[in-house]
Amino acid sequence: MSKHLFVLGLIMILFLPVSFVYAQNFPSDKIVTWESIKGKDGEFVVAFPKEFGVISDRDIFIGRKLAHASKKITTYRYINGTILLLEYYEGNGQGIFDGLVERHSETPVRNEKVNDFQLIEYSGALGKYHQREELYRYKSRAYVVKGISKSADDPILTDFFSSVSLVTKKASIFPNLLADVKSPAIHNIHEQMITSDDPVIYKENEVDRKPIILYFPKLRNRLNLDLSDFSSKIELVLSPTGKVTSVKMLKGGSSAYGKAYKEAAQEIVFIPAEKDGKRVFVSKVIEQLISARPATIQ
Repeated sequence: MSKHLFVLGLIMILFLPVSFVYAQNFPSDKIVTWESIKGKDGEFVVAFPKEFGVISDRDIFIGRKLAHASKKITTYRYINGTILLLEYYEGNGQGIFDGLVERHSETPVRNEKVNDFQLIEYSGALGKYHQREELYRYKSRAYVVKGISKSADDPILTDFFSSVSLVTKKASIFPNLLADVKSPAIHNIHEQMITSDDPVIYKENEVDRKPIILYFPKLRNRLNLDLSDFSSKIELVLSPTGKVTSVKMLKGGSSAYGKAYKEAAQEIVFIPAEKDGKRVFVSKVIEQLISARPATIQ
């Protein structure tokens, strides 16, 4: 894994290296503009507020049928309490898409074909928040556009989804705009400094929005295990600033395993929990099966 501290401009997410982590810094008081991210051959375009984070990984298996994704890239931005996510998968496109659909038990609000892209959309309440997610498939690629905000009409969320563009030889289409609107209106954002002086460490069931873990390092090589599976249970304290401040082994831990987990914990990328509109400390328990399979199952 490597960290690169530079501003990512108009990028082709296809060409990011594997095991790449560029973590977002947390908010400061300033005006933020947007920039575009493109998929393979420019087929998929979406805008993000600048200073977003990027994580890439490989050999991911999706769903019950373990559809293989040779590459996964996650782009994310947390701004003014709104979370914006883009996941890109490359490999067994239809299998990956089907596996992503399996994550949902609710009925989609949209299921159609747009400009040769397969599109399924979900939208609804997530506790005190609103969540919207669109799944796209084109050839061997799948894209997930996801947002979590305090309301369905949040302007940042609206601009994010309206910026999605599907580009093929036939046409360039904005699937979330009305037919008579030619291009989206994207507005600059006044990013607010949101701090928390609350020293309390909450449990996950005590917060309004749980932390979202975007990247957890693969541990198998660090632990020098044999070919058998290894079960573990750890407790993390996740801070409002995106740092892991405590790691406690609850199950399956020798001193060597504990050291490996603590080292790996410093590489975890997550979006902090929120309570009463502020980021807070939260305790999160993670149970993991470190498998003999040299890959990640999601």
